[in-house]
Amino acid sequence: HPEERVHCYRVLDDSGQPVSSNYVHIDKDIALKMYKEMVTLQTMDTIFYEAQRQGRISFYVTAI
Repeated sequence: HPEERVHCYRVLDDSGQPVSSNYVHIDKDIALKMYKEMVTLQTMDTIFYEAQRQGRISFYVTAI
C-alpha cells in the first residue's frame, strides 16, 4: 500500500550537500558523539540478536 509507506528523511543529497537550508547546525563534536552511539547500538543489536537466535538469551528486540 503506497499510502502507508514511511518516506526516508533525508538531510543530505547524494553529493553530501544539505537538502534544505532549514537544517539545524550540529556541532562537530556532538555529531561525532551521535555517530559513535549509533555504531555502538548497531553492534550491540547484532550481538544480542544473534545470541537470542542461538537461544543464549530468551528475548531481544532490535532498535531497527
